[in-house]
Amino acid sequence: MKRIGRRLVVRPPARSTANRGQASSTAAGSPGGAPHRLYDRFVVNSVLAAIGAALLAGSCAAGGQELPAARPTPALTGWFSTDAYALAVPGQDPVTTLGYQITTTFRPKGQSGWSFDLNLRNRHYVAGNHPSTLFIYDAKATYRATSYEVSAGRMSIYDVGSIGTIDGVRAGYRHGSLSLGGYGGVVPDFYTAAFSSDTVTAGGYVTLQSAGGSRSDVALTEVLLRGKTERRFLSVQNFIYARPGTSLYQSLEYELGPGIPGANRLSRFLASGGVAVNKDLSFSGSFSFGRSIDYRRLLIAASDGGLITDPYVIGNYYYQNFMFDVRYRLYRSMRVYGGMSVFKRSQSDQLTRQVRIGISGVELAGFDINGSYARSLEASAGRGVVYLSCARSIGDFTAEVDYSNYGDAIVITEIGTSLQLTPVPGYQIIGASLSYRLAGALTLIAELQQARGEGNDYRTFYVRTIYRFR
Repeated sequence: MKRIGRRLVVRPPARSTANRGQASSTAAGSPGGAPHRLYDRFVVNSVLAAIGAALLAGSCAAGGQELPAARPTPALTGWFSTDAYALAVPGQDPVTTLGYQITTTFRPKGQSGWSFDLNLRNRHYVAGNHPSTLFIYDAKATYRATSYEVSAGRMSIYDVGSIGTIDGVRAGYRHGSLSLGGYGGVVPDFYTAAFSSDTVTAGGYVTLQSAGGSRSDVALTEVLLRGKTERRFLSVQNFIYARPGTSLYQSLEYELGPGIPGANRLSRFLASGGVAVNKDLSFSGSFSFGRSIDYRRLLIAASDGGLITDPYVIGNYYYQNFMFDVRYRLYRSMRVYGGMSVFKRSQSDQLTRQVRIGISGVELAGFDINGSYARSLEASAGRGVVYLSCARSIGDFTAEVDYSNYGDAIVITEIGTSLQLTPVPGYQIIGASLSYRLAGALTLIAELQQARGEGNDYRTFYVRTIYRFR
């Protein structure tokens, strides 16, 4: 059973330390101060309003006009949600927020034409000094023709092999299975809906698509801070689909900018995949690797004619993470699974190993039961975690209760090459959720959660409505 009663939390993309570097560039602001910020906000909101109007006009045209058979009706898909959240902690003032989220796409059904994408979220605090926030993740217009496409607005560049989000333009040309293009724009500020004109991202990409949905992307990207190179890197990603149930994904980033030793230029690597042996047995695994590089400090040092040897800045320290899982279907939807993960920090050579087991899809007297247990093999590295859930659906109504028990743990903080161990007491969480689907497109969700334990005593209440179009 797909769990309905869980909040959907959307955050700005963050795939590496480079993206966090872009975020810090944005937060630094521009020399123009508040008037410049207001102008940035005005420009961005004007563009978003235009795109929203185009979306509305497109949906009205799709629903209110009878188009010729040779031109199929365009499709507007997506969802709109509203929510209210309350947090109560003993001895503290309660926190209450109201919010909404829009994720929508307008696509022509033919090969060519205009398409529009909008993804934003708003959060308003009912009381206190917390500022309201408007996160705009995607707001772009795209024109696609047989051999080319052009996009303008706020957009992610992950899908062409690079990383990050820009307020700018992207253009591409297709010839058979080969595509190439370029992109450029300023770095957006997700917290203010404006952008930082001090930081510019530009680059180019090449994409090769193969039979069965496989594809390869290579991108060269440069990040400029006030006209100077903050980061220059090559990124590669591959999607390989061998057969149904068997696939592989790989991505990496290789640094080309100044100040980074040659041995540290491979800053990130990820490989993950799964193999379905048959309809009952499957294996999955992943390996990831990443370095800590402070691109902003490297740029400042280069501007001053200095040389940084701090290992935290130039990428001497890294992490490695390996995960492996096996799943087996016992009966109908009932599956058992088990796995292991190993995490290593280079500066302290600390290994953290965790094993996990679980069962899902257990049907008992009309109830859907799931459970799992995870435990670290190092006494000083983590806690045992028990999770149980039980759900029942009757028509369009679903009810669920769940329980989590977090055992005592030790939090590890690295200071140079030494470790600082901090005890953290265990706690328990009990939750209940109800959902009801109205008229097929509208869903109502309510959740209540209670946590008990030293330093973790709180209660939350959450209500959400979701409307899906098409």
